Amino acid sequence: MKQPTRRKKTDIDNFINSADADHVTNESLSTLKIKKTVKFKPATFSLDEDTKNLIESLSIRSTKNKTSKSDIIKIAVKNLVDLDQDYFEKLVTDHFNNS
Repeated sequence: MKQPTRRKKTDIDNFINSADADHVTNESLSTLKIKKTVKFKPATFSLDEDTKNLIESLSIRSTKNKTSKSDIIKIAVKNLVDLDQDYFEKLVTDHFNNS
């Protein structure tokens, strides 16, 4: 196959580089810049076997949504944050009294 001439290659590169995201994706550039990329950071922590098994069983319990073990942890943490302080303290105290 014949290679394009230097001038033709430059014309091709200029054409490619002149394309804007709005033309290609039908979205404005400002919309593309606003979209946030969710970055997950791995977390390592130790669980006893019973807690690990509870998380695993909860991850397969939903019949409407496919959930992972990470989803279960996220759901639990988000719900713990919403508790009033007294109830949260009771749960923490109960946990340490039963450990």
